[in-house]
Amino acid sequence: MQSEFEGVEGLISKVDRLTLQKYSELANYVPGEYVEIGSYLGASTLNILNQMPDDRTLYCFDYWGPRYLQFRENMIRHNKWHKIMPHTGDFRLINRYLTDDLNLSFIFVDNDHSFQSTALPVLYLWPYLNDGGYFLFHDYNHPNYPGVKEFIDLFEEDGCFETQEIAGSVYAIKKTGPLSDLFIASMYYYFKQYVPEEINAFHRSKIANIDIFRPKPGEDTAEIIIKYHNQIKKEKFIEKATFLENKLNALLDEIKSPDNDPYCPKTGALSLWYKTISNLKNDSDIYLYAAGKHTEWLLPWLKELKLCERIRGIIDDSPQTKEVEGIPVITPINNMNNSTIIISSDSCIPNLIERAKVCDPKNIINPYDGKNISKFTKIFVKNYKPQSGGFV
Repeated sequence: MQSEFEGVEGLISKVDRLTLQKYSELANYVPGEYVEIGSYLGASTLNILNQMPDDRTLYCFDYWGPRYLQFRENMIRHNKWHKIMPHTGDFRLINRYLTDDLNLSFIFVDNDHSFQSTALPVLYLWPYLNDGGYFLFHDYNHPNYPGVKEFIDLFEEDGCFETQEIAGSVYAIKKTGPLSDLFIASMYYYFKQYVPEEINAFHRSKIANIDIFRPKPGEDTAEIIIKYHNQIKKEKFIEKATFLENKLNALLDEIKSPDNDPYCPKTGALSLWYKTISNLKNDSDIYLYAAGKHTEWLLPWLKELKLCERIRGIIDDSPQTKEVEGIPVITPINNMNNSTIIISSDSCIPNLIERAKVCDPKNIINPYDGKNISKFTKIFVKNYKPQSGGFV
């Protein structure tokens, strides 16, 4: 593959160029034309054309201005002018070609890198991209253009494509199905709220055929979309909440299992804590020692395991808070001879044990005694608790 074309200035790296050629060639096996949004002087254009079949056309869109003459000269000099259809201006000029028989196999977006400028080509062109076709985004990981990553991270949740790779600054995906109603409604909601001047994009594109975009006389489209958006979000939330609840319950059963591997990546440390507290007699007051990050991680799990009610308090030499998960944080006190102190830390444990001795407890327990702490992986309860997503 040719990675550079002599005399053509471009803002793409060698890795980016080879990636464009790779997916341009893979798109040969999918019927349809090619589209590039943001051609500049033609460096990316030539790399796409280098692997595009002769019987296909590359539609190029850019606000070239005076640079158009240089772009045209570069295409002619490399004998590629006959393979492209250039358009000066917004990519939605492709409207003149958007008929039911238009098929696309390859789309590359390298425009102004804002969230909306990344979203609009997807909303417009996804219905015309054949299943198995490739959609590439430039500057996905560029620190100056967060909008590209923000959109793709949201788009990933829709489940209508497979990520192929992130090579250089190119994010490559392969279409596996249509956009979901939820995603379209979410985008409509976003544009109606933040970029109202772009809302007509929805009505001029193929997605306007969806029933939610055809309000009855007297109905307000925006209100219908917001209502629909919230309804679907609630349904998705309930579905996700049920899934995570089942997953959490299965995990709690695994934590409680007496046969659990103490070094199991998911449950090992939690199993140690469950056994430690469960095996203590009820006539002993239980205190944790240290109110740091380890305790903040541990207590939500003890709450799920129904063990928090056995913890009377958290002892800390320099408390930064009055409570953690509703359990009071106190400074060390003497004569705790009816109490068991459990060291809640995975670092500086010998030092904490010495400090705990000042309290004169009945027992001091280190659950990690004799264990290789570095082998334990922390999992967090919050990952099993869905967020509402802002629906009303």
